[in-house]
This record gives sequence, structure tokens and C-alpha cells, in this order.
Amino acid sequence: MKIRRKELKDCQRWVDINIKGWNDHFRKIVSDKLLKTITDNRDVRIEQDKQEFINDDWHYVLEEDNQIFGITKIKHSERNGFENCGEIQVLYVEKTGEGYGKALMNKAFEVLKDKGYKKAVVGCLFGNPSNEFYKHIGGKFVRQDPWYIFDEQYMENVYEYDL
Repeated sequence: MKIRRKELKDCQRWVDINIKGWNDHFRKIVSDKLLKTITDNRDVRIEQDKQEFINDDWHYVLEEDNQIFGITKIKHSERNGFENCGEIQVLYVEKTGEGYGKALMNKAFEVLKDKGYKKAVVGCLFGNPSNEFYKHIGGKFVRQDPWYIFDEQYMENVYEYDL
């Protein structure tokens, strides 16, 4: 298992893992319209990802045997009350139970710590089974935030971690 920075050649696989993650984890949480929009816009998203690649210095992939199985995107948090924190914005793995999710989280924590952050936050949609994962690896539930995408609103559970 190896975790490395995302490269331009990874953009298509990145988008495919993201779409699969949405369809696997959010099918009963978000609207069918939202899932259809995310899935139908695959080619457009790949092109956007390639164009925005230069700004993707906080995106990482997990690979094994030269095949990508997981992705994570970290950033400076823009959440109210967490402006001094780093944030894990994206975390998807195709194989569960292999330690990939935990490895990606540890990499995100390492990078955020190296950038001077003392805390990190993660938002996870209410109803998503991944909430248990975030608690299991030490996340402290702090609140729920509304999350808006397109014309829809959902609730996110926010977890905080000391780095």
C-alpha cells in the first residue's frame, strides 16, 4: 500500500472512485436526482478535474499494485468555528476492511499537522454508515451542520480530531 499525491494521470480514476462512493454510500441518503447529476456529468467532471489539477496539491491517492483504491482531499476548513482547523473534505475507498480508510486519514492528519494545524474536522452526511468509522478512529462528534448541494439541503455530522 502506498499513499501519494494525486497526479494528472489520476484524474479519471479519481472521478470514478468519487462517483462510485456517492452511489455506494449515499443512495438512500440523497435524492436520485442528485446521484443522477453526479453520475451523468462524469466526462465533464473529469475534464474539470484535469483543468483544476494545478490547484490539487492537497489531494492524495492510495494505491496497491499500481491500482488506485482510495482518494482523499484535505483543505483549510471554512466551517464556522473551525477556521483554524484543517478539514478532510473527501475520503472514499473501494475496498473496506483493508485498513485503507484509516491509512488515508492518518496521511491527512500527518499532512495537516506538517502544515501547522492542531485540529482537523470531518463532515459526514447524517445516515451515512461511515459515521461509525469516523467515531471508531477517534472523532469527537461536535455538532450537525446543514450542507447544501445544488438546490437540496442535507445534514452533516461534524467530527473533530486533535492532531
